[in-house]
Amino acid sequence: MGKENLAIRVIRSDGVSFEYEADDYKGWHITSMEGLDFPNLEIFTEDRGFGNGSIITGKRKEARDINITARCSFTSRAERERVVGFHNNNYTFDLYINYMGIHRIAKGCELKSCKCPTENIYKPLNIKVGYLHPESDLLSNESVAVGFYDVDPFWHVTRVYTNGGSLPFGIISQSLSKTIYYTGSEDTYVHAQVEMLGLTPNINIVVNGKILKINYTFKEGDILVIDSELKYVKINNQDLSPNYYNGEILPELIITFGDNEISFYDDNHDNSSFNTTVSYNGRYGGL
Repeated sequence: MGKENLAIRVIRSDGVSFEYEADDYKGWHITSMEGLDFPNLEIFTEDRGFGNGSIITGKRKEARDINITARCSFTSRAERERVVGFHNNNYTFDLYINYMGIHRIAKGCELKSCKCPTENIYKPLNIKVGYLHPESDLLSNESVAVGFYDVDPFWHVTRVYTNGGSLPFGIISQSLSKTIYYTGSEDTYVHAQVEMLGLTPNINIVVNGKILKINYTFKEGDILVIDSELKYVKINNQDLSPNYYNGEILPELIITFGDNEISFYDDNHDNSSFNTTVSYNGRYGGL
C-alpha cells in the first residue's frame, strides 16, 4: 500500500495513545504499511464421494495482519522509552486510520510484535510493529443515525410575525418506514432505540423483509433498545426475556449494500405512540 497521506492514531485499551504520521516533521514517519487491503479469503471443501470435483462446505475471511514500519525524525532516549513502553501486549489497541481522507477503524487489535533496533544510537529511531486484527472488517469512524419522522412544511419561504416572532415552519410526523442507502462493502448490523410516547401494544421491526416482533405491551416512557450485532433486546436498560421475541431472527436484521427497507409499527400498524432512531456503523473489507 502506498503511504502518501497516511496517518494512524493508536489508542490503547487504557486510553493512552500513540501516532504514526506520514510527515517527517511530526515525529514518526510511516515508511511502509501492510494489511489495510482486503483480507485473504478461505474456502473449505470436501471431495465428492461420487463424480468429479468438490463440495463447498464453508467460506470465511481471515483475520487481518497489520504491519507498520516507521522512523522517528529525531533521536532521543526518552522517545525510545515512550515507544517501547506504549507497545505492551498486556493491552488491546484500536487503530484509527486516515488514508487520503478515508477514515477507518480497526478495533480490538492484539500486539503481535514490536522491534525497535538498538544497532546505532546515533541513527534516527526505527520501529516495526505488527498487530493482529481478529475482525476482518474495518469500521467507519462514525455511526449513521436515521430518525423515523418527516417534516411537512407550512410555508415555502420563512415568515415572521410583525413583532419579530417566527411562524412554525412545519409539523413533524412519524414515518412507518425508511429506505436507507448503505455504501459499505460488507453487511452491517442494526441498532435501534424506540422511545414510547404512550401505551403501545407490541412492536414489529422489519428489516429487508425479516420481521422481529416484540410481544410486550409498552407504557409511556419505556425505552426499547435492539442490537442485532450484540444480539440483545433491552427495555429501560434491562434485558428482555427471549420469551417475548424470536431470538433467531435478531441476528438476521442486517443492512446490505444499496437500498434497505426498514419499518417499525405496532399491532395497529401505527407508530404514532413512539419515536424511533436507527443507527449503524459502516463496515468495509479494506481501503
